[in-house]
Amino acid sequence: MSALREKAATAVPDLARLMNDFAAPGRARRATIVLQNLKLDLLTAAAALVTNNSTQVRLDAIQVVASSGTAIRPALPALLQSLQDTYAEVAASAAQVLGRAGLEANLVVPALTNILNDKRFVVRKAALEALSRFHRQALPAIPALLPLLKDPDPRVRNFAADAIEGIDPQALERATR
Repeated sequence: MSALREKAATAVPDLARLMNDFAAPGRARRATIVLQNLKLDLLTAAAALVTNNSTQVRLDAIQVVASSGTAIRPALPALLQSLQDTYAEVAASAAQVLGRAGLEANLVVPALTNILNDKRFVVRKAALEALSRFHRQALPAIPALLPLLKDPDPRVRNFAADAIEGIDPQALERATR
């Protein structure tokens, strides 16, 4: 299999071009899947996150990045940009991957904090869950999280309480007195 991977590495530039083929989203999706299976050129997948006009291809590219575990560091800029995606599923998936990776809290925590007031519940939920995975590294988010304990949406209130408890249990205790 490693011999095949070495030979397949030469196809990465062509696969990257196919990933961004706006006229053929099916072909673009298959190219993304091939890269995922080869686990090659993470930067190519990261570029697809930002540049492809197909929502499905952007979601597939996020999965490519997610499957590489903590080796996602080269894709952080693309994932951070994807938090602002117009499609909720893309933004939420990016937040989930960033939370699972737990890297670069100094960059990721503020970016996740910025989407806490997104109008889309799925994005807010993903940001809250991702922040809680940073534990004490997410302490700078506490001032933005506390008002969510009084959000009109009870689901947001519950996820906010869970996030605060995961980051700073004493802050939750003080806020609920």
